[in-house]
Amino acid sequence: MPAKSSSAISEAKSESEVKSEREALKLDERGDKSDVIAGLIVLVGVLGALLLYTFVYSDKAQQGRLLLIGAGGSTLGWLIGIMVTPYSKEESKRLSEVARLAYGFLTGYVVSKLDRVIEHLFAGPIDGAINLLAIDFVVIGVTAFGASVGFTYISRSYWPTRSPS
Repeated sequence: MPAKSSSAISEAKSESEVKSEREALKLDERGDKSDVIAGLIVLVGVLGALLLYTFVYSDKAQQGRLLLIGAGGSTLGWLIGIMVTPYSKEESKRLSEVARLAYGFLTGYVVSKLDRVIEHLFAGPIDGAINLLAIDFVVIGVTAFGASVGFTYISRSYWPTRSPS
């Protein structure tokens, strides 16, 4: 008698048997601590590079402002990261209300001021030239924000949860 191929065997199984086998073999798709550790390494590397730039390559008179922009971007990123990764349905409900208020603020006030920021970026010494100092502020703020959002999302999504005691 010829051996059955694996596709013939799986076709012979009922759909519920195949589904139960898949569920039995299913691994935790959330990830684990290694994801959080990798995210932490990236965060430390990115923020370290920003600090290195701030203290080594930037103008001494602007270092305090660059640190402030970086700290503000990191803090805002941390808050946004928390808002997009709630732990429970109750927290999700509370955070969605806060997110609606923040979205209203962002679409109203911040977007109206964005035009002035873009104008300032292109207000260099020669008309239409890029203002490199303004670019420094934007890059440091946006990079710190992105690194913090990413790490907060990873740590809240992939950190193993404690079992209830």
